[in-house]
Amino acid sequence: MEDMKKNLKNIPFVRKFGQHADAPFSSKLEWEIAKWAKLCGSSPTAFTELMKIDGVVEHLGLSFKNANELNKIIDEHLPGCPPFVGEVCEVYFRDILACVKALFRNPEFAPYLVFAPEKHYTDETKTIQSYHVMHTGKWWWTLRSKPGATIVLIIISTDKTQLTLFQNKSAYPIYLTIGNIPKEICHKLSAHAYVLLGYLPTTHFENLANLYHACMHQVLKPIIPAGIEGVLMATATGDQVLTTCTQTGDCATCPTKNKKLGEYNSQNSAQLHNLEYIVDTLSSFDIDPAGFLQVCKEAGIKPVAEPFWKNLPYVNIYQSITPDGIVKHLISWIIAACGQEHSQIACILLGPVIDIPLPDGLSSTCLICAVRAILDFLFFAQYPIHTDDTRLLLDHALSQFHRNKSIFVDLGIHENFNLPKLHFMSHYKRLIKLYGTTDNFNTEYTKRLHMDLAKNAYCATNHKDEFAQMTTWLSRKEKIHCHEQYITWQLTGCPQVDKKIWQPPGLELDHLEHDLWNVHLPTQKFQIWHYIRFTHKDPFTNQIYTADSIHAHPQYTNKKHQAIPGCFDTAYINDGTGINTGTDGYCIGYLFTSTTEVPQHLAYIEWFTKFSPEPDPKHLLYKITPAKDQSGGPLCSIISVANICRSAHLFPKFGPVAPEEWTSSNILDKYNVFYVNSFTDAHLYWIMV
Repeated sequence: MEDMKKNLKNIPFVRKFGQHADAPFSSKLEWEIAKWAKLCGSSPTAFTELMKIDGVVEHLGLSFKNANELNKIIDEHLPGCPPFVGEVCEVYFRDILACVKALFRNPEFAPYLVFAPEKHYTDETKTIQSYHVMHTGKWWWTLRSKPGATIVLIIISTDKTQLTLFQNKSAYPIYLTIGNIPKEICHKLSAHAYVLLGYLPTTHFENLANLYHACMHQVLKPIIPAGIEGVLMATATGDQVLTTCTQTGDCATCPTKNKKLGEYNSQNSAQLHNLEYIVDTLSSFDIDPAGFLQVCKEAGIKPVAEPFWKNLPYVNIYQSITPDGIVKHLISWIIAACGQEHSQIACILLGPVIDIPLPDGLSSTCLICAVRAILDFLFFAQYPIHTDDTRLLLDHALSQFHRNKSIFVDLGIHENFNLPKLHFMSHYKRLIKLYGTTDNFNTEYTKRLHMDLAKNAYCATNHKDEFAQMTTWLSRKEKIHCHEQYITWQLTGCPQVDKKIWQPPGLELDHLEHDLWNVHLPTQKFQIWHYIRFTHKDPFTNQIYTADSIHAHPQYTNKKHQAIPGCFDTAYINDGTGINTGTDGYCIGYLFTSTTEVPQHLAYIEWFTKFSPEPDPKHLLYKITPAKDQSGGPLCSIISVANICRSAHLFPKFGPVAPEEWTSSNILDKYNVFYVNSFTDAHLYWIMV
């Protein structure tokens, strides 16, 4: 503890503010008012008007009299991330090394930081390797650091976003995080594991590629001297062509041209672009400016004189492009085949296809197999942990799609499959082996940052010269959060940071059921519950969140005298012999609420037929029907709630046309042939497949 206090003396704001936790504010009350003014939406004008009321400043004992004086205290005395720097074309960026250091030294991340690569295996003989977080991938093992040093993996994401609906205002934020922070922490916006590195210009400059690379070079230039520490660049897929200098329509990773993207051979994986050849080609501008355009055209790249990644050590830009999904294309193809769009089609994509009548008497078998294969690929790719065996499943699913994709051509939906995103799926297996699972660099997480770090920042400006105001507004918010973190640390006695053991991700049935076993009520009668909630504890934050839920309530009338239909969910139920995966020992049940006098949590179930040994060979879904007793009535049971593993989603055997009278509240009563949907979420897919 004494050593830590000595180290704290070297931190500017601790040395300046002394032992007073709320400094530079004169009191806890003044700090709370400053925090409210900056985080609770009060405009500077409204706050200044409040301070002008006679007696407010004096009675509260405040050291500031208006918003400008408060801003001066925050700007000059509160620590925070390094300031933004404005350049031509309104490029705003921070010192990237200072941002990395801010993440690396954040006490919230310190217990979980990873400093060395690891190899994880699923068997005692160490023959099947698993891949999940970045330090379990192969790439880190190819790097070498100095004795006593570690490697910091820098991950950059860029993605353009609209700020307004009508004025066509946009921003081009750059986000940064480090791969040493576990992915489960990076996925939480509240963890602040991503830092806004800067804003790229959104001008309609004619030669955008050269402007983009010039700006990125300026932003990343400080890490070139530090390259011996290791650098990883990963960009959002929407900017792949712009980043890699490849031609639009070609693969941004390998030399495959647009006309060849639809071809697939699982036994012959395409090689990466020749980085040395491309760098030499781009460097020819200094030797022969007149012939530069022709040389670049022959090489199949854009004429960018100085790509920002040219001198970055340990960076192969063509190895750093991360995966992106194909589901939007697939949805448009299914809509074209079905003739209409379905709500939540991504979850029920296979249901409408199973019995769809195709024109000209075409068989739907290939359509069903193609859709099933793409869905399998997408769900396999979402696995939080991969092994050498599960990576082969990606190849199998992709091969299955390519064997059946011709149905979309036969239906006139698509002329060819020369789509970069579809071709890029062939690179997933290699990237997972290099960098870990796809959720380490999913662009969906950085897109969620747009609201806080771009759109809300824009709304706080007067919409004139907005980027200077946005960066100032964001800096002040960051300083408030940082100071709040410091105050909390001091008030808790300045505790030391202890290293915590990382736990692999996963969602086990045993974990969900654990809290239900041996729960008894101290009474012989009790009220009926209409809601079962399965919770999961986050291994890093210890926060409890809802992993799944099941509802069972009859029809009722709300306060507006409107009839609300009943909701009786179906569930995946263990008969006592089931294990974590597979359908053996499980059955689907239809939940009702029931009163009982037994001091144990029970549920009334109407059963469906048991799972068949094998699913349907075409779409690989299990077909079930309501189970009947000897008299032809529903087969019912009262079971322990602890046997209910999770919710289940069924969709009916639609046939050519779905009757209009079907609704979510009556379909289980009006129809008797259903398929068990294994695509509702990644957890159910993992159980059933």
